[in-house]
Amino acid sequence: WRPFLNNLFWNLNSFDAAGSFAGEIDNPGVLFPKAMFWGVILVAAGYFFPLLVALGASDFDRQDWTDGFLAQVATEIGGPWLGAWTVFAAAISNIALFQAELSADAFQLMGMADRGHIPKLFSKRSKHGTP
Repeated sequence: WRPFLNNLFWNLNSFDAAGSFAGEIDNPGVLFPKAMFWGVILVAAGYFFPLLVALGASDFDRQDWTDGFLAQVATEIGGPWLGAWTVFAAAISNIALFQAELSADAFQLMGMADRGHIPKLFSKRSKHGTP
């Protein structure tokens, strides 16, 4: 269970970066806690149920579970289309996580520049209002 729980914990990281966007929300005191609650529920379910199905439907050893193995199990369970869809979904997820991390970092740099901790160059916003 230790590697399983460690993987789940690792995949639930980055919720702290959402605080960087709280200033951009109308009425963050009400909307932000609701969004975080439902975000945690949906992300946990999105990891838990596919892993539960994969663990229950496969007879592989624990040592077989390495990077990309979920796609192999998906191919065994549903055929090549499900394996390909799993790889595609993982790629889109990685792109979205990268974009979210870059956005959060940009907001953090802008906040530091606004407070005078780093040069004012980083507090400049684009014509769309983004840092």
